[in-house]
Amino acid sequence: MGLRIEDSKAWRGRAQLYGTKRGETVEYVNGPRVGMWTWDSAQNEVLKSLEANVYDASVKASDRLRAKKDELVASGRFTPAGIRDELRQFAETSVKPALDRARAELDAAQQLVRDRRASMRPVAATTPDDAVTTLKKMEARTILRSMSRRDLVNVLAGSNPDPVFVQAALESPPHMVPNIDPVLRRHLEQTAIQSQFGSQIEELDELEGAIKDATNAASVVAAEVTKELQPAPQLVSSAGDKKIA
Repeated sequence: MGLRIEDSKAWRGRAQLYGTKRGETVEYVNGPRVGMWTWDSAQNEVLKSLEANVYDASVKASDRLRAKKDELVASGRFTPAGIRDELRQFAETSVKPALDRARAELDAAQQLVRDRRASMRPVAATTPDDAVTTLKKMEARTILRSMSRRDLVNVLAGSNPDPVFVQAALESPPHMVPNIDPVLRRHLEQTAIQSQFGSQIEELDELEGAIKDATNAASVVAAEVTKELQPAPQLVSSAGDKKIA
């Protein structure tokens, strides 16, 4: 079972950043695209943190800024430049910290995925080889050293690779079988890693998808906040005129 929620009715979040109230509900059909949260956070602690501390935290920070702006406009006490001054102060204390935490959370999740991928290496047999297998691997290495690259590819990475030869190659330092070039050795390692860690690799691929979705939400909000706080060109000269009365 994967980490993505297949039933679209169970997706959370919002398709777009801004909502329109229709009756008792709010439909998020305006503004830049955020994308629904399509991941089952209950299955994974990283997903749970990404949803709460990046996705939800970012869109809620945007909501707070929008609500503050509506409040300032409704008061009738501020010029457009004054509203932006008030919003900048509000953003420093109620919006920017949430976005900073979201970025830190994304960095941590990305590092975790990188570290887990880096830790995946072909695993040696859990039990020592018996005498016969040891001799077979020694003989295999001797034969490998005398092979052409074409024969090496056929034996090690062809349609029916010889497992004894593959194990002998992977367990040997590069200098012991120097005619196995780095490209072929990397292919053997990746094939072995995929075989041994297939389910974990699939999980990491899905986590990277969730990180991408969370990053998009945080980036959309950050861009909208920056846009909201920038003065319009025609108002720059009156930025000091904070209040009407």
